[in-house]
Amino acid sequence: MFSLQTNKDYIFSAWVKVPNAVNTTLTYDNTAYVGIQVGAGSAFTAKPSGLIVDGWQRIEFKFTTPTSNPTLNLSFSPNTYFDDIRIFPFNANMKSYVYDDKDFSLMAILDENNFATYYEYDTEKNLKRVKRESEKGVVTIQEVNAGLIKSKL
Repeated sequence: MFSLQTNKDYIFSAWVKVPNAVNTTLTYDNTAYVGIQVGAGSAFTAKPSGLIVDGWQRIEFKFTTPTSNPTLNLSFSPNTYFDDIRIFPFNANMKSYVYDDKDFSLMAILDENNFATYYEYDTEKNLKRVKRESEKGVVTIQEVNAGLIKSKL
């Protein structure tokens, strides 16, 4: 069970995507948001910032829990996709791992900045390609072209 400690700083991080957005959109800050209320304190709104990477823009904010009743209420903008939502202590690093739900092969690792390294496999589950996500987009960093030697008959 997830529970917040009192009087601690935390980071909320996620990726947002607005479906049907125009390809020339530079930011989703006018349409995507996360509404936050920590304990009985004032509510505020966080908006995405930074570059849009393959249609997704990162939203990240720091919040401090009160000395009592450290609850967190979040509300999300409608008609918006949210992915890779993470809440962790401010002075910590977090990596996330994504596995295939059928064969449990590693599909992605999300680093401390919530950027992914993707692992692609061939039909025999041999590693075929590794891609890395950054603010500049997704690039292939490793590609394996393996094959069997044909025997002469």
